[in-house]
Amino acid sequence: MTATSVATVGQSRDTAAPRDQFAGTGMLFRLALRRERYALPAWLLANAVVLGGTVAAYGATYTDTGARDAAVSRSDSVLLRALNGAPAGDSVGSLAVTDTFLITTTLASLMAVAMVLRHTRENDDQGRAELLASTAVGRLAPLLAALLLGVGACVALVPVLTLALTINNLPLVGSIAAATAIAAIGLLFAAVSTMTAQLWPSMTASTWDAILVISLVFLPRAFGDALGQVPPGGIGVSRGWLSWTSPVTWAQEIKPFHGDRWLMLLPLVALSALIAAQGFRLNTRREPGSSVIETARGPASAPPSLRGPWHLGLRLHRAALWAWVPGTFLGFLCAGLLGAPAVTSLPGADDAGFVDLVQRTLALPTGASPTVDDIFSVVVGVLVAIVAVCYVAHVLALLWREEATGGLAMTLACGVERTGWLLSRLRLGVLGLAAVVVAAGLGAGLGVGLRRDDVAGGITQMVAVALVQLPAALAFAGLAVAVFGALPRLFRPLLWAGPVVLAFLTVTVARAGLPGWVAGLSPMWHTRAFPVAEPGAGPVIGLILAAFVLATLGAVAFRRRDICR
Repeated sequence: MTATSVATVGQSRDTAAPRDQFAGTGMLFRLALRRERYALPAWLLANAVVLGGTVAAYGATYTDTGARDAAVSRSDSVLLRALNGAPAGDSVGSLAVTDTFLITTTLASLMAVAMVLRHTRENDDQGRAELLASTAVGRLAPLLAALLLGVGACVALVPVLTLALTINNLPLVGSIAAATAIAAIGLLFAAVSTMTAQLWPSMTASTWDAILVISLVFLPRAFGDALGQVPPGGIGVSRGWLSWTSPVTWAQEIKPFHGDRWLMLLPLVALSALIAAQGFRLNTRREPGSSVIETARGPASAPPSLRGPWHLGLRLHRAALWAWVPGTFLGFLCAGLLGAPAVTSLPGADDAGFVDLVQRTLALPTGASPTVDDIFSVVVGVLVAIVAVCYVAHVLALLWREEATGGLAMTLACGVERTGWLLSRLRLGVLGLAAVVVAAGLGAGLGVGLRRDDVAGGITQMVAVALVQLPAALAFAGLAVAVFGALPRLFRPLLWAGPVVLAFLTVTVARAGLPGWVAGLSPMWHTRAFPVAEPGAGPVIGLILAAFVLATLGAVAFRRRDICR
């Protein structure tokens, strides 16, 4: 071959490379869409049910101007402004969108993160990225296909949420604006996930980095609105510069049902495009299967503390414990310090409509007349149950990860029995769950005790409230283990959707006036009203027995099935 021909070949490759960077994107997008054919509708439905159920409940509760004015006046509460912001208007749609904006945008963000990372960093972890790189697929095609899936999920969220709002007789234009504002936050975090997928060497690290960014984005809006001034009437809040540093504020400033300011979408879309571009740039700086930030190599030989399935499992669980226990303690400490005074200062606390809404939301027994402290304790208990179930989902996901990455096969090859491996992981999960629940009770109790100048009494009360929720989380853990052993293909969807479904059944179903047996499908329903009403020994023992029986069935099924599915 002559020098001219060699130069021509090199020049043609250099010229064709940029043009082929996205080859195969359509095929990979269709493959990703097929893999998410069950998870994506579940995400969309969960968001629609939360928003639509809240609108239906608000429509039945705030039937007149006086009730809506009382609801708007709740924006005088610092805590409620920090959580939801202040409503832009006094209509049912504005109130419902404001009160659910935190949870709906969080669900949209988690959906986008899951869609993108599942087809980028997870492919790297399991070796699929290297297989794709060996085929006629462009370098950037997998990342673009994953981003298109995340963007498509957010776009699909708009008509789904619009339908959930319009069937409750809300204006069409305002419904589209509300759905678009929620979807725009999801779009932003789809772009963020393209960066975290390149930075970190594991799916877990990338996911937690994205969740950390979600939290950091919400915090400036929360603090800025809490420090802002509410005008007379309670509509809107004068936001300072701190609030405007958060993209969540930009989305809320669209003001659905009260102005519909569509131009506020432009900075959200521009920021998303800028972050996604950085994700693509980082992708060109690493090889398939690697990451921009590499982990340090460990020692060649394991110390005695790692010899055995129990010690290895403890090593794998330590990151989760270090993150969950202190984080839960600090979060519930803030709730204890701010929650009770914020509830006490609610201007509409004596309003009949607001009292009825609290009764239906907390699903308190008929005839109960709870005090503000009782209401706060019940709210803390429900939050502890939700946090505990989320911790169970996170920790049990390590079972799937060990199996999918081949760690389980190598462990079993060293003479460890399947049952011993599973029981060691379950013991660690139960101990970690107990630590998280106790940390929540200690944090809330310390905060309440400091407010009441009775630390011992506050800790005793709140730890008891937290421990009552432990059987419900154990029941969910037993169900997850049963699915892991018998129906492994449904294990991950259960871990993703389980906490959302259980929280919805516990809180929203009762508020929407649906039959009690529907909410009773959630184990958290049976312990939700403590200390206003005692759960009784029957439900608590039943939940513990259900957890034991389900976990046993899961262990038996796990012994009989193949691994590394």
